[in-house]
Amino acid sequence: MTPEFSVDPRRVVALRAGLPRRTGRYVLYFCQVQKRAEWSPALDYAIEWANYLNIPVVVYEGLRPDYPYASARHHRFILDGVRELALRLAARGIGHFFYLPKLGERFPMVARLASDAALVVTDDHPTFVVPRHNASLQRSLDCPLFAVDGCDVVPLRTFDRAFPSAAVLRPRLHRLLPDLLALPDPLPQPHIDSLGLTFPSLPGLCRGIDVPDQPDDLDRLVKTTGVDLSVGAVRGVRGGRQAGLVRLSQFLRNGLPRYAEGRNLADHDVTSNLSPYLHYGMLSAGEIARAAIAARPGGLGDVSVAAFVEELLVRRHLAHNFCFFTPNYQHISALPAWAQTSLAEHAADRRKVLYDRETLLSSRTADPLWNAIQTELRELGEPHGYLRMLWGKRIIEWSATYEEALATMIYLNDRFAYDGRDPNGYTNMLWCLGLHDRPFPRRPLFGLIRPMSSDGAGRRAQGPLYIDRVRRQLAESGGTLAGHSAKGRSEQLTFDGGR
Repeated sequence: MTPEFSVDPRRVVALRAGLPRRTGRYVLYFCQVQKRAEWSPALDYAIEWANYLNIPVVVYEGLRPDYPYASARHHRFILDGVRELALRLAARGIGHFFYLPKLGERFPMVARLASDAALVVTDDHPTFVVPRHNASLQRSLDCPLFAVDGCDVVPLRTFDRAFPSAAVLRPRLHRLLPDLLALPDPLPQPHIDSLGLTFPSLPGLCRGIDVPDQPDDLDRLVKTTGVDLSVGAVRGVRGGRQAGLVRLSQFLRNGLPRYAEGRNLADHDVTSNLSPYLHYGMLSAGEIARAAIAARPGGLGDVSVAAFVEELLVRRHLAHNFCFFTPNYQHISALPAWAQTSLAEHAADRRKVLYDRETLLSSRTADPLWNAIQTELRELGEPHGYLRMLWGKRIIEWSATYEEALATMIYLNDRFAYDGRDPNGYTNMLWCLGLHDRPFPRRPLFGLIRPMSSDGAGRRAQGPLYIDRVRRQLAESGGTLAGHSAKGRSEQLTFDGGR
């Protein structure tokens, strides 16, 4: 006999089946990517199991220093939210424990905590380090292990295949969304408090509420971990749920009313800029969609709301769906057959100019608009969404092979973008090479792949005004960023080309 769950069963996969350990002191929720106490199916599932077993639930969160492109920028953004999450959980009687190892240290905390658990619940996610973590836990744990998908409004396992385009996925999603968006957040309350639990035999494990929340303290903490300090946190950018809610409020007030006509214009950014908070699970797609629908009198009938929901729920689910069903989502081999054939036919086409990775990284091409996009990515971590597509298309033109172009895109995006290493990012970079798109008239180098030019895209996006905006944003960031010397920074802000 098992409890009745509020969580959609399509969200749950049993990585290790079996009966809960009868001697277990608690249910352990290993929080990997959904770093929130609200709208969290995995947390809800853990609480409902704990209530059924009449034991408490414990949340464990670790921040290891060896994840792909680990840096001060990513570490600080995550650490910003640790104490806040712990306080939100504490308000519901849930103990939150945190571990911050240094590079080179072993971190067996999940296994140690799981040894006293009746069962373990964790997040299901198609990219980043989560699949590897879950496979390792599946092999090593000796108690039941459940992975719960909290990625999107529609569960990833609703469909049994990857979709070739948004046009094919869209009607299927639209049939499901109204009922799913109407569901409330269940917010189950634990029957037994876990705030008094302690783990004295696990040195380094601390209570999340003891993690500092002031920027200077967090910066000092990051410096002890051994992560890459050359990619610094951007001044004024904070992680955590409250910071995400502030951004959401600003977008609903200032960006959403103009979203339909302005989302591809880069002179004044009216996009939501919520992708970092979605990537780290500090906000959920469902609560953002509900807030957007409620913010406009016409609801989903409002043209801007409809355009935003298309990006937030349809395009985002398309990306997660692709990565979920495509293990090679970082490779050319993941492209549709027509795109792979076209690229093979044009592999030997002459490139007018080639730039090495360091030249691209430091924004020293002959294209001022591209330099500005890359500088916004490198220095501010949040490049404009529409111009991100142009950024990728131009890297294709400047690389010796298509494989090199994709590898360069992934390196630059995942190293510097706050929302790097995300299904949306991998899907968008492969879109530059034909994924989820259609064939276009053949042309050199691009073959049948959709082309983009700085002249055309720049004109549509108000490129010169965008360059001015990036300059202003860099000046407002204070002139220096963690990990960059003043001399290095002044050299990096030359948008006029590396002639």
